[in-house]
Amino acid sequence: MHRLFMVIMVGIALLSIAILVYLSQAPSSVDQATDAQTTSTTSTSTPKADLAKQRAELMKAVPHVPFVTGLEQLPASLAGTEVDGEILIDSQQNLVVTGRLRDLFDYFLNTLGEETLPTIIDRIRAYVAHRVPEPAQSQTLKLLDQYIAYRQAVENLGMKTSPNEAFDVDVIERLKSREIALRQQYFSTAEIDAFFGMQDAIDQNALASLRVQQNPNLSAAQKAAQIAQLQAQLPEEVQAQLKPTLQIEQLNQLTDEWKQRGGSAEELRQIRTNLVGAEATQRLEALDQEDAAWQQRIDQYLAARQQVLNNKALSEAQQQNQIKSLQNAQFNDTERLRLKAYEMGR
Repeated sequence: MHRLFMVIMVGIALLSIAILVYLSQAPSSVDQATDAQTTSTTSTSTPKADLAKQRAELMKAVPHVPFVTGLEQLPASLAGTEVDGEILIDSQQNLVVTGRLRDLFDYFLNTLGEETLPTIIDRIRAYVAHRVPEPAQSQTLKLLDQYIAYRQAVENLGMKTSPNEAFDVDVIERLKSREIALRQQYFSTAEIDAFFGMQDAIDQNALASLRVQQNPNLSAAQKAAQIAQLQAQLPEEVQAQLKPTLQIEQLNQLTDEWKQRGGSAEELRQIRTNLVGAEATQRLEALDQEDAAWQQRIDQYLAARQQVLNNKALSEAQQQNQIKSLQNAQFNDTERLRLKAYEMGR
């Protein structure tokens, strides 16, 4: 659930929330392996003072892997990739905690299953030791221990939902609140803001959007307007990365709702305008007209084709020749490819 909440935004209209729900239902791979490999791991209230002891217990059963740079013999999923994340230090060589440091940890931790957790920890420690001077090195490794212990504590909370609760906003918010409260045991306020601040802003926006979508008292157009307002509140960098995907997903969902209800053309125009703006709405309406014209041509062709097939005076070869003549007369080369795909999909 720790990283899942970021993905929640990749489909507030179903895609984003589906991922958030997935995380709330299934423990992370890192947490699963930690639990399987260490029966002596501390409980949900593991204090910071016990982190060193907890890590020592995690490492007992697994032989040491002699990493130097941390990048030797990378697992297959990381082959050919660049390390995602960075470690920043100030002029005094102290660690500057940022969200990119968490990205770095997760870059390696996400390979769990290909490597054991203790091996991954050794890999990260070697990577840090090879590149980072003291005191930033020790500060980074201390934060790594805190982060791993926190992930295990999240798993120990048993933060799962039943199928009936999967899209229950109140349940999801309650789980999120428990996760946020747990962070206080492992991180300082500054560390929490650096590691989770952006994620939390996205999560809250996603949950608010889900509440809008589930509100039976709002029309599709009203939902589109409110969701657009919520999107505008996201950090600019998030909007730039996710807005196109979110708009498509939400527009598709609201359009399906409009179709099921048999809404008017004016209502559809309002939904689109609220969500993607007037110019994009005009382009969508132009595409609608093109699609309608294409469908009309298809229908005319299919009717003529059926007449040929119904003509019992023609042999099968003659029928196929006439159908091919119809296609050549009514469609150009590119359109015939599109027609063929249409017929295969019927």
